[in-house]
Amino acid sequence: MNARTIGGPPLLRTGGTCCCRGRSIPYTVQYRPRRKHLAVVVHPDLRVEVLVPERTRGAAIDRLLVEHEGWIAKTLARLEASPTRTFSRVYLEEETFLLLGERYRLSVSRGPPSVTATDGRLLVEIREPVDRSAVRSAVIAWYREQAAAVILPLVDRYAAVTGGGAQKVRFKLLRKQWGSCSSKKNLNFNIRLVMAPLPQIEYIVVHELCHLGCMDHSPRFWKRVAAVLPGYPDARQHLREQGWEYQL
Repeated sequence: MNARTIGGPPLLRTGGTCCCRGRSIPYTVQYRPRRKHLAVVVHPDLRVEVLVPERTRGAAIDRLLVEHEGWIAKTLARLEASPTRTFSRVYLEEETFLLLGERYRLSVSRGPPSVTATDGRLLVEIREPVDRSAVRSAVIAWYREQAAAVILPLVDRYAAVTGGGAQKVRFKLLRKQWGSCSSKKNLNFNIRLVMAPLPQIEYIVVHELCHLGCMDHSPRFWKRVAAVLPGYPDARQHLREQGWEYQL
């Protein structure tokens, strides 16, 4: 258990470990000024978090973890046993979003419409903060902008190497595909891709550009990909393993 004292009562336990049915589970603690109740969250990537109001004492955190011991163990077991981890977005405070592999926590407030990622927070200002559909629309529009800002320069950069130029490049919210190439030489990219670390994004960009000269997945196609990105198998594997979390 981690706590520190600065001339007074214990402040800001950053995390620790708890025992859940004989298993030692690491957890982190997030303090939020506007939060009224304590809560335990088990994320699909198996991280355990305790969300608490500001200046919550360590004893209260300990009690919460003991009370939820069975639920934590059961939830972790279910996630670990799942061959494909999935989850649904709720667009509520403290939900975790990714940008280029970095995590940002959602914070919604009233104000002129804007979305900003800074200091580990995804700050969303809208006129009706309680309207989750409006929050979702704002976040998706922002991801579309980020996808264009990140991917278009990569398309230009790697097109010079692959020798293939696209007619059009579009950004869409797709359910399954990360990218596609049409017979008309139009490229489509899933805006969720911008959640991934840069090597995974580069792999998809090169993959689709190489399709401009080879529309199948023959050995010739993969040779073209390897000539541009020799380490592409690692990026492809990581995308397969981590892509379940890139959800909107």
